[in-house]
Amino acid sequence: ILGATDFKPGDEILIGNQEHPALLYPSVSLQRTAGVVVRQFTYHHDPAKTLASFSALLSPRTRLAAFSHVSCETGIRVPAAELIALAHQQGTRVLVDGAQSVGSFPVNFRQLGCDYLTGSSHKWLCGPKGTGILVIRRDRLDELTPRYVGGGSLAAPGPRNEAAIAD
Repeated sequence: ILGATDFKPGDEILIGNQEHPALLYPSVSLQRTAGVVVRQFTYHHDPAKTLASFSALLSPRTRLAAFSHVSCETGIRVPAAELIALAHQQGTRVLVDGAQSVGSFPVNFRQLGCDYLTGSSHKWLCGPKGTGILVIRRDRLDELTPRYVGGGSLAAPGPRNEAAIAD
C-alpha cells in the first residue's frame, strides 16, 4: 500500500513506535525519497494512552495511518477500531498490519473498518513461508497505483497483442 499510494512532499504517514521493519523501512524510504513526513505514536499498555498519543499526532496532512494490530515487540494489542475511527474522522486512510492477529484471534475486516489489512499466512495460519494476505476495501482500489504488474495482475486481461507497448 505504501508503494502504491501517490504521496506528495509534506504528506504525513503516522505509524506506531513498535512497527516491524516491513512497515518501518518502506515508511522511512518514502521519507527520504518522496519528502513524506513519518510520525510515530507510542504504544501503551493502557489503550487510552495509545489513543491519546495517536490523536495528538494525527493532522490534516496525515494521508495514511499504518500500525500493527498486535505489536511484534511487546504483544500490545492496540485499540484498532478506535484508532481507525479517529483517522477516518480526519479523512485519513488506515492500513492495519495483521501479521500477529490474523489467525491468532478472529479479525473481521468489515467490522474493523480499516481501508487495508495485511497478514502473514506463515505465522498463525500455518501456511507456507513467504505467503501473505492483503485485503483492500473495494472503494479504495482505484486510489492505488500498483508499481509491480505481472501475469494475473489485471481484473480483465485482454489478448496479449492488445497490450500497450511503447516503441
